[in-house]
Amino acid sequence: MKRALKFPAVPPSTVFSMLMLLTAMYPGQAQTAPATSWTPVGETSTPRPDYSQPQYWMMSPQNPNAQPVDILFFHTTTFKDLNYVDPATGAYLTAPRDPAKAQVWNQTIAAAIQESTATAVTNTQVSVFAASCNIYAPFYRQAALPEVLTADPASAERALSVAYTDIEAAFDYYIANLNNGRPFILAGHSQGSNLLLWLLERRMSNPAYLRKMVAAYVIGWAVTGDELNAHRHLQMCNSAAQTGCIVSYNSQGSQATTSMARPGAVGVNPLLMVWSTSTDVAAESMNLGTVLMPPMVSAQTEIPQLTGAYNLDGALILTNPPQSAPMANAAQVYHIFDYALFYRNLEQNAKDRINAFNSRRPREMPPPFR
Repeated sequence: MKRALKFPAVPPSTVFSMLMLLTAMYPGQAQTAPATSWTPVGETSTPRPDYSQPQYWMMSPQNPNAQPVDILFFHTTTFKDLNYVDPATGAYLTAPRDPAKAQVWNQTIAAAIQESTATAVTNTQVSVFAASCNIYAPFYRQAALPEVLTADPASAERALSVAYTDIEAAFDYYIANLNNGRPFILAGHSQGSNLLLWLLERRMSNPAYLRKMVAAYVIGWAVTGDELNAHRHLQMCNSAAQTGCIVSYNSQGSQATTSMARPGAVGVNPLLMVWSTSTDVAAESMNLGTVLMPPMVSAQTEIPQLTGAYNLDGALILTNPPQSAPMANAAQVYHIFDYALFYRNLEQNAKDRINAFNSRRPREMPPPFR
């Protein structure tokens, strides 16, 4: 299987320009979990990934026993339909450049394997868990930008449902063949977190699975109070050592021109010592370190105490929005930096939650992380 945490040779400008398109996103439409009996449009002619084959895993550990806990990570959106993108500016178009071309709703799994952008970006996020977890990250047939943002809800749901069938299949294969009884963390970003929320609603209703889940990091996608009420087995984290719960937030400035926070969203502040949904302001001194990695920058850069943050209407508001490249942007939407901004806090929190989980069965688990 492929070695995790190895940066591919991708020009930083290519990846970063694609990522910056995400800062123009408007608030996501709430989606409902797709019915299991529904077959997505084009599904019969779109090969599915076979997760028993190593090539369908973007990342998997060389030694699956290196850590006592696994993470299954679902990557962010990186696939765009170039027919809806201005080649000169990179801006999304409301009409196709070539109307004769067929609509592209999902990336094929063959294209996903060949695309280096998703792997490059995933490295910058999942590395938060590298010191404490064995990393598994599947390729999947992600829904295309901008179609999934601009389409009617039914069409967007069909595209996302194709992606979800892969996410669910990857989870099921992981549980049956790769987990070997270990506790696990589930995490994602953006579209990956949207699909993760669907997975939590469905699969974590099984108490046997939920008992093994250390936590779920649904970052870059909003979780609403209505969704939590509809799925009583799910709850937001309200302490730094709580297990079996969800961490979710969406980073922006107080003057943001748009937001990833949906109406009724509930968020966790990753800078508060209690990691809760409180609206208390966390000072810059609580930020253990912002970490930028290639391809966002040419070399790894760490910035201590860059910004504080507080929760407001489901969004995580930065008290000191970044003023310099690559994070500064006029829209004050920091979606693509959700992990980077609070990197060291996330890294430590994963260890804290694992230690708390392990403390319930000390005879089975190794000494705590330091």
